[in-house]
Amino acid sequence: MERNFGFNKNNSYVNRVRSSKMRTIKKPDIKTLENMANQLIVSAVIILLVIVLSSIQNPMIARVITGVKWVVGTDYDFKTAALSFRNNLFAGADKESQAAGNMGELSGRTEAIDAQAAYISSLMIIPVEGKITSPFGLRINPINKKQEQHTGIDIAAENGAPIKAALDGVVIKTENNDQIGKAVTIKHEGGVETLYGHCSEILVSVNDVVKKGDHIANVGDTGQATSYHLHFEIRKDGNAIDPINVIPDMKELE
Repeated sequence: MERNFGFNKNNSYVNRVRSSKMRTIKKPDIKTLENMANQLIVSAVIILLVIVLSSIQNPMIARVITGVKWVVGTDYDFKTAALSFRNNLFAGADKESQAAGNMGELSGRTEAIDAQAAYISSLMIIPVEGKITSPFGLRINPINKKQEQHTGIDIAAENGAPIKAALDGVVIKTENNDQIGKAVTIKHEGGVETLYGHCSEILVSVNDVVKKGDHIANVGDTGQATSYHLHFEIRKDGNAIDPINVIPDMKELE
């Protein structure tokens, strides 16, 4: 009597199971193996790149490393990960490039404004005939003997000598204080202003329109002065600039 308990070699159920298992086990094709090998190589290169770059202290390098870590920690297919890596890598660079472009445009506008101020100043005339006794820049104050930034130039001249407006403009201020004594400030085009200090007498008033060469005041020694002279300033947007560098004939007074 033969007992096979249903496990006969000819049993159709067993044969179907064996056939199904044989069909599900497939050998990987060459293309899949190549893709896996490429991914392993690229991963190894990226890891090596991160190790090398980690020793370099640089903001751009830090963004590269962050981009790599972000891609590695994301479950995407290889092509998507590569694209994501590229986008994250160059996002910072694109922002820096845009910022640099904006700075370049700002720098260009600033240079244009400075050029305009230089052009306007170049049209000026010497406000008084005399000799420059104290130039623009650091100096020892003749009164308190301390070092200070001299924001203009001092032109020695005779008492009462006429002071002329260096350029067309509008009088925006007249004053009399302890430092520069009696003084006049004139506003010109392009954010340029001129100041005339230590005057003995002021001949104009606020809001007066003056022309280049107009007699606006007389030389004196009011305020902190050791002799008769004109303290002359040129300002651009509130910042003092050296008159010798912008008025063509000013060097003749040195």
